[in-house]
Amino acid sequence: MTPSALLVLLTFTATPAARSSTPSHGAGAVTSPAAPALAPPVFSSRSTSAGAAPSPATSASFNAPPATQTSPGAGAAISPAETRPLEVHANATPERVRLGEPFVYEIALRHPKAQRYDLRLPEDLGVFGALSMERHREDGADDATTTFKLKLAVYELGAQKLPDLTFDVAGPAGDARYVLPGAQVEGLSSLKPDDPKSAELLDIRAPVGFEVRTYRLVAWLLALAALAAASVVLARRLWPTLRGARPALPLDARTREALDALEGQGLPQLGLTREFYFALSEIVRGYLGERYGIEALESTSAEVLERLRRVDTPGLPFADLTHFLREADLVKFARAATEPDRCAEALAFARRLVDVTPPLPAGAPDARPALS
Repeated sequence: MTPSALLVLLTFTATPAARSSTPSHGAGAVTSPAAPALAPPVFSSRSTSAGAAPSPATSASFNAPPATQTSPGAGAAISPAETRPLEVHANATPERVRLGEPFVYEIALRHPKAQRYDLRLPEDLGVFGALSMERHREDGADDATTTFKLKLAVYELGAQKLPDLTFDVAGPAGDARYVLPGAQVEGLSSLKPDDPKSAELLDIRAPVGFEVRTYRLVAWLLALAALAAASVVLARRLWPTLRGARPALPLDARTREALDALEGQGLPQLGLTREFYFALSEIVRGYLGERYGIEALESTSAEVLERLRRVDTPGLPFADLTHFLREADLVKFARAATEPDRCAEALAFARRLVDVTPPLPAGAPDARPALS
């Protein structure tokens, strides 16, 4: 047999074997089953107007699915850092709002009675602006309902999605969080098409002069601004610097004097609630910094809470302190409106904080740990 004939014979004998080794996916082929998918949350729309049901993103109630197939109870932790309430109702009213006009975003969370939900308002709301926030809780026999009402405004036309909201959850199992997807509202033009006077806003007009008959209002505003600035400076000077000597009065006595002085200024009654929260926050942070040896005056609220977790804090009402710091940030930086009654409650919490935390031992050193 010649070499050419031998090569042809080997080719014809190898081809069927190679083809028979190719796996078949036809009838009778065995394939691995696909991994089962987790069941999504079950949404049920809630009507906000007669004859019309809003989209689930704007008004919806849903029950969270079980975290695992072996523990189907509602409210069970999905992971060490996340949890879900028993039931959620979220509603934006109205759904269609003119630019700059306020609307209310109401969120009702039904959860176990032993848990506490606090809203962590995002620092950047995008095209939305925060005007005020209210929190209300009602306790039942076995569970509780915490309701948040956010007064917001939108500043861009068209359909706009609210940012996802994060809630800090404190309970017997430890700290956790819950993230609520944002609802959707539609921004409408502030010009009314059927109003003939609206067309005048489209024209460019020359500047219009006006007379200022008195400067009394300007003088009052300057006086109030100076009073607010003086209150902030006074609050800072009530605390010794990191390198300064400890004053003769004990820490709790100096703190109560500072709170009494702030109350005597009557800032909320003058409409200066934002300045009041600046001064009150300085006093509380100064007390925490000196009492527990941490940097609190020049730290964010999250940094203060994290440093308090690392030290021994007997008697410290951590959940109430967390709520106070976040409410103060909302008023100071988001310019959220608040009432004098809320200022009085915040002042009462500061006094209670001093009462329930044990005083510094006599002769305790003023050294502070190194800050990372």
